[in-house]
Amino acid sequence: MLVFILRRTAIAVVLLALVSVISWFIISLTPGSPMPWSDLNPKISKETRELYKKKFHFDQPLYKQYFLLMGDLFQGKLVSNKDERPVLTKIGERIPATLALNAVSLVMTFGLGIPLGIFSARWARRWPGTLATVLAFLAISLPSFWVSYLLCIFLVKYVQIPLLGLHTFGVAHATPITAWLDTAWHLFAPAFVMAIGAIAVESRYLRASLLESLSEDYIRTARAKGLSETEVLYKHALRNSLRPFVTGIGFLLPALLGGSVIVESIFGYPGIGRLGYQAVMERDYPVLLTLNLVGAALVLAGNLLADILYAVVDPRVRLE
Repeated sequence: MLVFILRRTAIAVVLLALVSVISWFIISLTPGSPMPWSDLNPKISKETRELYKKKFHFDQPLYKQYFLLMGDLFQGKLVSNKDERPVLTKIGERIPATLALNAVSLVMTFGLGIPLGIFSARWARRWPGTLATVLAFLAISLPSFWVSYLLCIFLVKYVQIPLLGLHTFGVAHATPITAWLDTAWHLFAPAFVMAIGAIAVESRYLRASLLESLSEDYIRTARAKGLSETEVLYKHALRNSLRPFVTGIGFLLPALLGGSVIVESIFGYPGIGRLGYQAVMERDYPVLLTLNLVGAALVLAGNLLADILYAVVDPRVRLE
Protein backbone atom coordinates (compact mmCIF):
# COMPACT_ATOMS: atom_id res chain seq x y z
CA MET A 1 0.00 0.00 0.00
CA LEU A 2 2.79 2.42 0.94
CA VAL A 3 4.68 1.74 -2.31
CA PHE A 4 1.48 2.28 -4.28
CA ILE A 5 0.77 5.63 -2.57
CA LEU A 6 4.36 6.84 -3.06
CA ARG A 7 4.31 5.87 -6.74
CA ARG A 8 0.98 7.60 -7.32
CA THR A 9 2.20 10.69 -5.46
CA ALA A 10 5.26 10.93 -7.72
CA ILE A 11 3.03 10.66 -10.80
CA ALA A 12 0.71 13.30 -9.32
CA VAL A 13 3.60 15.77 -8.93
CA VAL A 14 4.49 15.40 -12.62
CA LEU A 15 0.86 15.79 -13.66
CA LEU A 16 0.45 18.88 -11.48
CA ALA A 17 3.48 20.44 -13.17
CA LEU A 18 1.98 19.78 -16.61
CA VAL A 19 -1.39 21.15 -15.51
CA SER A 20 0.24 24.31 -14.17
CA VAL A 21 2.03 24.92 -17.48
CA ILE A 22 -1.10 24.39 -19.58
CA SER A 23 -3.22 26.47 -17.19
CA TRP A 24 -0.79 29.36 -17.24
CA PHE A 25 -0.62 29.57 -21.01
CA ILE A 26 -4.41 29.34 -21.35
CA ILE A 27 -4.86 32.07 -18.73
CA SER A 28 -2.28 34.29 -20.42
CA LEU A 29 -3.82 33.90 -23.87
CA THR A 30 -7.35 34.83 -22.81
CA PRO A 31 -8.63 38.23 -24.02
CA GLY A 32 -8.15 41.14 -21.65
CA SER A 33 -5.37 42.71 -19.64
CA PRO A 34 -4.10 41.61 -16.21
CA MET A 35 -4.30 45.26 -15.14
CA PRO A 36 -7.51 46.67 -16.68
CA TRP A 37 -7.75 49.41 -14.02
CA SER A 38 -4.39 50.75 -15.22
CA ASP A 39 -5.28 50.72 -18.90
CA LEU A 40 -8.58 52.54 -18.35
CA ASN A 41 -7.30 55.23 -15.99
CA PRO A 42 -5.62 58.10 -17.87
CA LYS A 43 -4.29 59.59 -14.61
CA ILE A 44 -1.89 56.69 -14.06
CA SER A 45 1.52 57.56 -15.45
CA LYS A 46 3.52 55.38 -17.79
CA GLU A 47 6.20 54.97 -15.11
CA THR A 48 3.62 53.61 -12.65
CA ARG A 49 2.41 51.11 -15.23
CA GLU A 50 5.96 49.93 -15.85
CA LEU A 51 6.61 49.52 -12.12
CA TYR A 52 3.42 47.48 -11.81
CA LYS A 53 4.39 45.24 -14.72
CA LYS A 54 7.84 44.69 -13.25
CA LYS A 55 6.46 43.85 -9.81
CA PHE A 56 4.20 41.12 -11.22
CA HIS A 57 6.71 40.00 -13.90
CA PHE A 58 4.43 41.10 -16.76
CA ASP A 59 7.43 42.75 -18.42
CA GLN A 60 9.02 39.31 -18.98
CA PRO A 61 8.38 36.77 -21.76
CA LEU A 62 5.52 34.38 -21.13
CA TYR A 63 7.66 31.37 -20.18
CA LYS A 64 9.71 33.47 -17.73
CA GLN A 65 6.52 34.80 -16.17
CA TYR A 66 5.47 31.22 -15.44
CA PHE A 67 8.70 30.25 -13.69
CA LEU A 68 8.82 33.51 -11.72
CA LEU A 69 5.20 33.16 -10.58
CA MET A 70 5.67 29.50 -9.62
CA GLY A 71 8.81 30.44 -7.71
CA ASP A 72 6.87 33.10 -5.81
CA LEU A 73 4.09 30.60 -5.11
CA PHE A 74 6.35 27.95 -3.58
CA GLN A 75 8.13 30.60 -1.52
CA GLY A 76 4.80 31.96 -0.29
CA LYS A 77 5.46 35.34 -1.90
CA LEU A 78 2.86 35.22 -4.67
CA VAL A 79 0.41 38.11 -4.31
CA SER A 80 -2.84 39.03 -6.03
CA ASN A 81 -2.49 41.64 -8.75
CA LYS A 82 -5.81 43.14 -7.61
CA ASP A 83 -5.14 44.02 -3.97
CA GLU A 84 -1.53 42.77 -3.52
CA ARG A 85 -2.57 40.40 -0.74
CA PRO A 86 -0.79 37.00 -0.55
CA VAL A 87 -2.63 34.48 -2.74
CA LEU A 88 -2.26 31.65 -0.22
CA THR A 89 -3.76 33.88 2.48
CA LYS A 90 -6.76 34.77 0.31
CA ILE A 91 -7.39 31.11 -0.56
CA GLY A 92 -6.77 29.99 3.03
CA GLU A 93 -9.48 32.37 4.24
CA ARG A 94 -12.00 30.82 1.85
CA ILE A 95 -11.10 27.12 2.12
CA PRO A 96 -12.88 26.42 5.46
CA ALA A 97 -16.18 27.72 4.07
CA THR A 98 -15.86 25.63 0.89
CA LEU A 99 -14.81 22.52 2.84
CA ALA A 100 -17.85 22.90 5.10
CA LEU A 101 -20.12 23.33 2.08
CA ASN A 102 -18.69 20.28 0.31
CA ALA A 103 -18.80 18.18 3.50
CA VAL A 104 -22.51 18.88 3.92
CA SER A 105 -23.07 18.17 0.23
CA LEU A 106 -21.21 14.83 0.49
CA VAL A 107 -23.27 13.80 3.53
CA MET A 108 -26.43 14.54 1.56
CA THR A 109 -25.09 12.71 -1.50
CA PHE A 110 -24.24 9.47 0.29
CA GLY A 111 -27.05 9.71 2.82
CA LEU A 112 -29.66 9.90 0.05
CA GLY A 113 -27.83 8.39 -2.95
CA ILE A 114 -27.17 4.98 -1.39
CA PRO A 115 -30.76 4.38 -0.13
CA LEU A 116 -32.18 5.66 -3.43
CA GLY A 117 -29.90 3.32 -5.42
CA ILE A 118 -30.90 0.33 -3.28
CA PHE A 119 -34.58 1.26 -3.57
CA SER A 120 -34.32 1.59 -7.36
CA ALA A 121 -32.64 -1.81 -7.69
CA ARG A 122 -35.05 -3.54 -5.33
CA TRP A 123 -38.08 -2.19 -7.20
CA ALA A 124 -36.57 -2.46 -10.69
CA ARG A 125 -39.05 -3.02 -13.52
CA ARG A 126 -41.91 -1.98 -11.23
CA TRP A 127 -43.51 1.42 -10.97
CA PRO A 128 -41.68 2.62 -7.79
CA GLY A 129 -38.32 1.82 -9.41
CA THR A 130 -39.39 3.43 -12.68
CA LEU A 131 -40.47 6.58 -10.83
CA ALA A 132 -37.13 6.74 -9.01
CA THR A 133 -35.30 6.38 -12.33
CA VAL A 134 -37.32 9.18 -13.94
CA LEU A 135 -36.66 11.48 -10.97
CA ALA A 136 -32.94 10.64 -11.09
CA PHE A 137 -32.65 11.51 -14.78
CA LEU A 138 -34.61 14.70 -14.15
CA ALA A 139 -32.24 15.69 -11.33
CA ILE A 140 -29.20 15.03 -13.53
CA SER A 141 -30.67 17.23 -16.27
CA LEU A 142 -31.45 20.25 -14.09
CA PRO A 143 -28.83 23.05 -14.37
CA SER A 144 -27.51 24.07 -10.97
CA PHE A 145 -27.87 27.80 -11.69
CA TRP A 146 -31.56 27.32 -12.58
CA VAL A 147 -32.26 25.28 -9.44
CA SER A 148 -30.38 27.88 -7.37
CA TYR A 149 -32.49 30.74 -8.69
CA LEU A 150 -35.74 28.82 -8.19
CA LEU A 151 -34.76 27.91 -4.63
CA CYS A 152 -33.81 31.51 -3.85
CA ILE A 153 -37.11 32.83 -5.22
CA PHE A 154 -39.16 30.24 -3.34
CA LEU A 155 -37.42 30.59 0.01
CA VAL A 156 -37.27 34.39 -0.02
CA LYS A 157 -40.80 34.94 -1.34
CA TYR A 158 -42.72 32.27 0.53
CA VAL A 159 -40.59 31.34 3.54
CA GLN A 160 -39.02 34.80 3.95
CA ILE A 161 -35.66 33.74 5.30
CA PRO A 162 -32.18 35.11 4.46
CA LEU A 163 -29.99 33.09 2.11
CA LEU A 164 -26.97 35.08 0.96
CA GLY A 165 -23.58 34.71 2.57
CA LEU A 166 -22.60 32.48 5.47
CA HIS A 167 -24.24 34.45 8.29
CA THR A 168 -27.28 36.65 8.64
CA PHE A 169 -26.47 40.29 9.37
CA GLY A 170 -26.44 40.91 13.12
CA VAL A 171 -26.49 37.24 14.13
CA ALA A 172 -22.98 37.50 15.58
CA HIS A 173 -24.53 39.15 18.64
CA ALA A 174 -27.06 36.33 19.10
CA THR A 175 -26.73 33.26 21.32
CA PRO A 176 -24.29 30.50 20.22
CA ILE A 177 -27.15 28.13 19.38
CA THR A 178 -28.87 30.75 17.22
CA ALA A 179 -25.59 31.54 15.43
CA TRP A 180 -24.93 27.83 14.82
CA LEU A 181 -28.43 27.23 13.44
CA ASP A 182 -28.07 30.30 11.21
CA THR A 183 -24.78 28.99 9.78
CA ALA A 184 -26.30 25.54 9.27
CA TRP A 185 -29.19 27.04 7.33
CA HIS A 186 -26.89 29.09 5.10
CA LEU A 187 -24.94 25.89 4.41
CA PHE A 188 -28.01 23.78 3.69
CA ALA A 189 -29.44 25.69 0.73
CA PRO A 190 -26.31 25.78 -1.53
CA ALA A 191 -25.22 22.29 -0.41
CA PHE A 192 -28.63 20.89 -1.38
CA VAL A 193 -28.34 22.41 -4.86
CA MET A 194 -24.85 20.94 -5.29
CA ALA A 195 -25.98 17.51 -4.04
CA ILE A 196 -29.04 17.08 -6.29
CA GLY A 197 -27.16 15.96 -9.37
CA ALA A 198 -24.60 13.96 -7.36
CA ILE A 199 -27.36 12.05 -5.55
CA ALA A 200 -28.93 11.07 -8.88
CA VAL A 201 -25.60 10.01 -10.43
CA GLU A 202 -24.48 7.94 -7.45
CA SER A 203 -27.88 6.24 -7.16
CA ARG A 204 -27.71 5.26 -10.84
CA TYR A 205 -24.21 3.83 -10.38
CA LEU A 206 -25.34 1.77 -7.41
CA ARG A 207 -28.57 0.62 -9.05
CA ALA A 208 -26.80 -0.69 -12.16
CA SER A 209 -24.15 -2.45 -10.09
CA LEU A 210 -26.71 -4.01 -7.74
CA LEU A 211 -28.81 -5.36 -10.61
CA GLU A 212 -25.69 -6.96 -12.07
CA SER A 213 -24.74 -8.52 -8.73
CA LEU A 214 -28.26 -9.83 -8.11
CA SER A 215 -28.04 -11.89 -11.32
CA GLU A 216 -24.84 -13.70 -10.24
CA ASP A 217 -24.68 -17.38 -9.29
CA TYR A 218 -23.70 -16.76 -5.66
CA ILE A 219 -26.90 -14.74 -5.19
CA ARG A 220 -29.00 -17.65 -6.50
CA THR A 221 -27.11 -19.92 -4.10
CA ALA A 222 -27.85 -17.60 -1.18
CA ARG A 223 -31.53 -17.57 -2.08
CA ALA A 224 -31.55 -21.37 -2.42
CA LYS A 225 -30.23 -21.62 1.15
CA GLY A 226 -33.37 -19.87 2.32
CA LEU A 227 -31.92 -16.46 3.13
CA SER A 228 -34.39 -13.60 3.10
CA GLU A 229 -34.30 -11.04 0.30
CA THR A 230 -33.07 -8.40 2.75
CA GLU A 231 -30.12 -10.58 3.82
CA VAL A 232 -29.29 -11.39 0.20
CA LEU A 233 -29.37 -7.72 -0.74
CA TYR A 234 -27.49 -6.19 2.17
CA LYS A 235 -25.08 -8.97 3.22
CA HIS A 236 -24.10 -10.34 -0.18
CA ALA A 237 -25.00 -8.14 -3.13
CA LEU A 238 -24.39 -4.67 -1.71
CA ARG A 239 -20.69 -4.98 -0.85
CA ASN A 240 -19.84 -6.49 -4.23
CA SER A 241 -21.77 -3.67 -5.89
CA LEU A 242 -19.76 -0.84 -4.36
CA ARG A 243 -16.84 -0.84 -6.81
CA PRO A 244 -18.59 1.11 -9.59
CA PHE A 245 -20.08 3.31 -6.87
CA VAL A 246 -16.57 4.04 -5.62
CA THR A 247 -15.61 5.10 -9.15
CA GLY A 248 -18.10 7.92 -8.87
CA ILE A 249 -16.50 9.08 -5.62
CA GLY A 250 -13.22 9.72 -7.43
CA PHE A 251 -14.92 12.24 -9.72
CA LEU A 252 -17.24 13.68 -7.10
CA LEU A 253 -14.71 15.85 -5.23
CA PRO A 254 -13.55 17.92 -8.24
CA ALA A 255 -17.10 18.00 -9.60
CA LEU A 256 -18.35 19.55 -6.36
CA LEU A 257 -15.56 22.12 -6.46
CA GLY A 258 -16.43 23.01 -10.05
CA GLY A 259 -20.11 23.23 -9.24
CA SER A 260 -19.43 25.44 -6.25
CA VAL A 261 -18.23 28.23 -8.57
CA ILE A 262 -21.79 28.76 -9.85
CA VAL A 263 -23.61 27.98 -6.62
CA GLU A 264 -21.35 30.11 -4.42
CA SER A 265 -21.67 33.05 -6.81
CA ILE A 266 -25.48 32.90 -6.81
CA PHE A 267 -25.81 32.46 -3.05
CA GLY A 268 -23.05 34.97 -2.28
CA TYR A 269 -21.22 32.24 -0.38
CA PRO A 270 -17.66 33.23 0.68
CA GLY A 271 -15.82 30.17 -0.66
CA ILE A 272 -13.03 29.54 -3.15
CA GLY A 273 -15.57 28.98 -5.93
CA ARG A 274 -16.72 32.57 -5.65
CA LEU A 275 -13.09 33.68 -5.30
CA GLY A 276 -12.32 31.96 -8.62
CA TYR A 277 -15.25 33.69 -10.34
CA GLN A 278 -14.08 37.07 -9.03
CA ALA A 279 -10.52 36.31 -10.17
CA VAL A 280 -11.75 35.60 -13.71
CA MET A 281 -13.72 38.85 -13.82
CA GLU A 282 -10.80 40.85 -12.43
CA ARG A 283 -8.06 39.12 -14.51
CA ASP A 284 -6.30 38.12 -11.30
CA TYR A 285 -3.80 35.74 -12.89
CA PRO A 286 -1.91 34.62 -9.74
CA VAL A 287 -5.15 33.61 -7.99
CA LEU A 288 -6.41 31.79 -11.10
CA LEU A 289 -3.16 29.85 -11.49
CA THR A 290 -3.19 28.78 -7.85
CA LEU A 291 -6.86 27.76 -7.92
CA ASN A 292 -6.27 25.67 -11.04
CA LEU A 293 -3.52 23.81 -9.17
CA VAL A 294 -5.90 23.25 -6.24
CA GLY A 295 -8.55 21.84 -8.61
CA ALA A 296 -6.03 19.54 -10.29
CA ALA A 297 -4.79 18.33 -6.89
CA LEU A 298 -8.38 17.48 -5.93
CA VAL A 299 -8.85 15.45 -9.12
CA LEU A 300 -5.68 13.45 -8.43
CA ALA A 301 -6.58 13.02 -4.75
CA GLY A 302 -10.05 11.81 -5.73
CA ASN A 303 -8.61 9.20 -8.09
CA LEU A 304 -6.14 8.01 -5.44
CA LEU A 305 -8.95 7.77 -2.89
CA ALA A 306 -11.04 5.72 -5.32
CA ASP A 307 -8.16 3.28 -5.92
CA ILE A 308 -7.63 2.80 -2.19
CA LEU A 309 -11.35 2.29 -1.58
CA TYR A 310 -11.35 -0.41 -4.29
CA ALA A 311 -9.11 -2.50 -2.07
CA VAL A 312 -11.28 -1.79 0.97
CA VAL A 313 -14.59 -2.86 -0.58
CA ASP A 314 -13.13 -5.73 -2.62
CA PRO A 315 -10.26 -7.72 -1.01
CA ARG A 316 -9.54 -9.34 -4.39
CA VAL A 317 -8.02 -6.06 -5.55
CA ARG A 318 -4.34 -5.70 -4.75
CA LEU A 319 -2.97 -2.18 -5.20
CA GLU A 320 0.62 -3.35 -5.52
